[in-house]
Amino acid sequence: DNNVRVINEDNNGNIIIGTLRGLQIYNSASGKYTEIPLLDDKGKDMYPHVTSIVKRINGDILVATSGHRLCNLVYMKSKPILRASRINVPGDFLNYIFEDYKGNLWISTEDNGFILLTKEGKTKHYYLKCGEEQDVLTGICMGRNGHIYASSSKTGLYIYDKKTDCFLNVNRNILYNIPINVICP
Repeated sequence: DNNVRVINEDNNGNIIIGTLRGLQIYNSASGKYTEIPLLDDKGKDMYPHVTSIVKRINGDILVATSGHRLCNLVYMKSKPILRASRINVPGDFLNYIFEDYKGNLWISTEDNGFILLTKEGKTKHYYLKCGEEQDVLTGICMGRNGHIYASSSKTGLYIYDKKTDCFLNVNRNILYNIPINVICP
């Protein structure tokens, strides 16, 4: 599939490519691509729409999909396999995964706000308008200053406020909202 959504690298220097129809790995040593299927209960490829790939601090590789939940990329006898993650995330439609420097996972969903999964296993839901469900949350990252930032396809940039335990809109001093589809530290 030529519709690349996200690219990352594994610990072996292979390039992991997420597309609209699945996952591929480019082996830079051999110059070959390998398609990594996500199989259903009957062994049929589900062709997941890959939306995000993150390499965790502990080396695990998580793959977010739109419609097929959270998956792990694992190597069984040097062969890459994509399988459902043991991490329980409410909802199947995931946009973005981010791991902060503390090892907490922040997961942006299409239909369930942001989900914070702490390294201790606790889960907390956030919405960009403190308690209000709203538009598509497109990304999350941590700035060099340690602040957590979030983006929205309709209402722009937000910053996490520890005092209120909410995300506050950074665009509040301008007359219009700036839609953001990609956010990077």
